[in-house]
Amino acid sequence: MKKWASGVILVLAGLVGVCQEPCLVLTGHTGTVWDLAFSPDGRYLASAGGCFDKIVRLWDVATGMELFPFIGSVDRVMAVSFHPNGEILASVAPTDRAVRLWQVDTGDCQLLPSPIRSLMAVAFSPDGHFLAAGAYSGPVALWDMTGPEPVPLFTLTGPSGIVTRVAFSPDGALLAASSRDGTVHIWDTASGELVRVLREHTDEVRGLAFSPDGSLLATGGW
Repeated sequence: MKKWASGVILVLAGLVGVCQEPCLVLTGHTGTVWDLAFSPDGRYLASAGGCFDKIVRLWDVATGMELFPFIGSVDRVMAVSFHPNGEILASVAPTDRAVRLWQVDTGDCQLLPSPIRSLMAVAFSPDGHFLAAGAYSGPVALWDMTGPEPVPLFTLTGPSGIVTRVAFSPDGALLAASSRDGTVHIWDTASGELVRVLREHTDEVRGLAFSPDGSLLATGGW
């Protein structure tokens, strides 16, 4: 799966060789695609539109057809994340002081008010228990998603630059956030306490990934 600044999305299949032809070429965005996410069952692909269209588009992976656009954001959509049940898609845009929670089957949207402004990153925990969103100014908001309505838990502070990514450990016990200030902060989700700060990078950190057993965290720097 690749994303281009032109708004074209290439979906690649059978990644066993070095060079692969795309099995799908998805067009519809009119500018930069900022983020991509597959649904847990692999049936759908969500794409986050940039400054020109400000739309989240939902695609059928089997056919390459766009099911429908999620319209409502007033700014470029920076990040998307599927709930593990595949029924909800979260998205964030900098000028929205809220996370948008879209119903995948209907396109209905619920605004989840945020205690922090200018959201740039978003992620559900693997078990769906938590939702985290990182901001332009550095803090990260954490919600409990287990009840009938989301409950705000903590506003986690530490990064001094834009939060570029947030990622949960496989068991949901840890939350990591990468920042343009070159750091990675890791918190305990149960207590909100800061566990560790990684300062090995010399420039902004743009990628995060926990290993499947949660013992390793990979970080990608500028």
